[in-house]
Amino acid sequence: MITHLSPRFLHPAGILSLLDEPMNELKSFALKKLIAPYNSSCTIASDVSVIDVFWAEISDFVEIIERLYEDSGFPDNKLAALVASKVSHLHAACLICL
Repeated sequence: MITHLSPRFLHPAGILSLLDEPMNELKSFALKKLIAPYNSSCTIASDVSVIDVFWAEISDFVEIIERLYEDSGFPDNKLAALVASKVSHLHAACLICL
């Protein structure tokens, strides 16, 4: 079982790549890391998540995340729905700001 991943990273590519793995445990681990707090020396607020920082990069994987949500056999499909929803919300908020 995967239990640790350094919370300090510069890009979520490694975590996002786990969404393509065949094991549900790895996909769930990736989703949990995406909603986890983003701990960085330059983070101002403690409630900033990885999604808040890297939503644009994560948006490239929304289709995969949405498929996980739609898969009733995937144990964390509600978590997948949360991640997809948050990314979509941040994307829409960015478009409104433009």
